[in-house]
Amino acid sequence: QLCALISVFARTSPQQKQFVLHWLKQLGFTTLMVGDGSNDVGALKLAHIGVALISHSVGGDGDEKKTDDAAQVQQRQASKPKTRRELIEAHMKKQKEAMLAKKKAEEAQAKIKAMLDPHHPDYNKTSAQQRLSAAMQIMEEMGDEPQLRLGDASMAASFTSKKPFVTCTTDIVRQGRCTLVTTLQMFHILCINCLISAYSMSVLYLAGVKFGDAQMTVAGVAATAFFFFVSNATPTQKLSAQRPHSKLFTIPTLLTIGGQIWVHMYVLMTAVELSEPLTPKSKDHRDPDGDFKPNVLNSVVFLVSTAQTAATFWANYQGAPFMTPLRENGKLFKSLMAVLGLVFAAALNIVPGLNEGLELVELPSEAFRIKLIELMVMDVAATVLLAW
Repeated sequence: QLCALISVFARTSPQQKQFVLHWLKQLGFTTLMVGDGSNDVGALKLAHIGVALISHSVGGDGDEKKTDDAAQVQQRQASKPKTRRELIEAHMKKQKEAMLAKKKAEEAQAKIKAMLDPHHPDYNKTSAQQRLSAAMQIMEEMGDEPQLRLGDASMAASFTSKKPFVTCTTDIVRQGRCTLVTTLQMFHILCINCLISAYSMSVLYLAGVKFGDAQMTVAGVAATAFFFFVSNATPTQKLSAQRPHSKLFTIPTLLTIGGQIWVHMYVLMTAVELSEPLTPKSKDHRDPDGDFKPNVLNSVVFLVSTAQTAATFWANYQGAPFMTPLRENGKLFKSLMAVLGLVFAAALNIVPGLNEGLELVELPSEAFRIKLIELMVMDVAATVLLAW
């Protein structure tokens, strides 16, 4: 039990590293081991997360080059340009080197393309093996970047760092937290969206109404785009002291999700109650198996449920301190604003041809239109406030 009380273990042998990791795991800690040699293989395998550091690199000519030590780093820092003229000269030198490297790469690509072109005069004079060997030789000659040498530690570790510094561990933790939060919020969003879809389709079917093809297409494409942009969220640059929830459902999460579901159901039920008296009762308009004919009930349920889907993604996107905030996730934020703008524009009927394209009917009166807008605004605002 002393392992949990000690912060630093110095000058430890491979067996001692495994001993410390074993007892930390027995005490319930999540362990991460960083190593760069074969003497760390046992501990890397034993830890929950193993990170191998590459301590050497191999040059293009096959000679091993050791990475910079502290003295070399300080010397390089001291030799950095300081005056404005030196900065300009260094910048121009880098640009020249980049242009030369680009030109060299383009020439090599042209050689390889010509060599593998069936219409080239010399194509049939060489075998496929000879052409492949020549192409590989050109690629090796143009490779100026050093190749990394994977050591024994890489074979036993889950991750391998290209740099010989332990700072890579913070990158792993940041990315891991971002992935965990993204997964949890996906489940929360799916839970709420499934209930919205189930109620919307049920109330329409019981009334003998259904969604149109254009409406289903727009709703499906919007939800797919939202999920895609949420999954592409990147972690924050700074590791936060706060830890994310490790469980799918906690008491605060259940209260938040329950509150959002209550708001969504109340708004949907109120909108359906307002629309029912204005929807035709004839069989021509109430046949779920017949041809689609838009009516007030169908149009209102589509507008409200689409706004609720966008509000659900907006409210349940975690953002800081584990991933980029919503406003910095430009694609998700713009797509949410676009869908909400589309819904409100269709409800207000301010864009000619929009309602016809979405297979919506014109709302019966100005008072009805204002009431529907108020319901959707209340739903979006209440959902976002509950998530905060």
